[in-house]
Amino acid sequence: MPELPEVETVCRALDKLVARKTVQKVHILRDKIRTTIPPALKKLLPGYKIKDVERRAKYILINLTRAKSPSLTLIAHLGMSGQFAVAGGQKPRLREKHDHFMLDFTDGTQLVYNDPRRFGLIEYAPTEQLGMHKLFKDTGPEPLEKTLTAKNFYARLQKSRAPIKSVLLDQKVIAGVGNIYASEALFLACLHPQMSAAKITPAKAAELLAAIRLVLKAAIKSGGSTLRNYKSADGITGLFQHRFKAYDREGTPCPLKNCKGEIQKIVIAGRSTFFCPQHQKKSC
Repeated sequence: MPELPEVETVCRALDKLVARKTVQKVHILRDKIRTTIPPALKKLLPGYKIKDVERRAKYILINLTRAKSPSLTLIAHLGMSGQFAVAGGQKPRLREKHDHFMLDFTDGTQLVYNDPRRFGLIEYAPTEQLGMHKLFKDTGPEPLEKTLTAKNFYARLQKSRAPIKSVLLDQKVIAGVGNIYASEALFLACLHPQMSAAKITPAKAAELLAAIRLVLKAAIKSGGSTLRNYKSADGITGLFQHRFKAYDREGTPCPLKNCKGEIQKIVIAGRSTFFCPQHQKKSC
């Protein structure tokens, strides 16, 4: 499932490709994905212009405006296999089996959402009410925003005795971090993934937050990670999978200098977790 870096990469590509385009027609080709695509979009969106595309947690937010009308935001989640593509104009595209949703623009291009496994989501909300939408009202702070301080992050960790790996995946604690980047950040911060979040010291919490930010920024710069079929809206695959230090490297030597450990795999709360027991100790 795409995590923060992949979704951020898609948002940046979409913003370059579709911002300032005006919706002419909406096609709901197959409405059954995770939830039913709202049929009201067919009458609601024509005439709206895409202002910009941004991210919140693991969601894509397509902000739309129209004169004398309230601003709207199209909310999308890629699920396990969802992809956006821009077609038409100089890039004609035949309709594919798993196309679910399409916007025709007045310039002759289209924005297509394709999702073979149908775990994705498309909804909408008035932009002014987005913060109170059911998908976001309980969502934690963005890890890359300066408003999330080490002190605040530490306070959030203190509220749970669950393994730190599980806590990092809790979107109410911190937004956008997923399985891959939780393992990578814990590796860099020298924290055992099974360590209780409540036992982490203020200093270690600050170190972990710095590691999360370092990993996420590096992954965004690399276009995210492509493990199966992920690619951005411009068709480019991610490269960060070539820089993994722990994730999906079971049985390989620890890449940390002077560490003689070996990457191991365990399962925490049903999720595969990779770490080096040599330097990621529960007491560190």
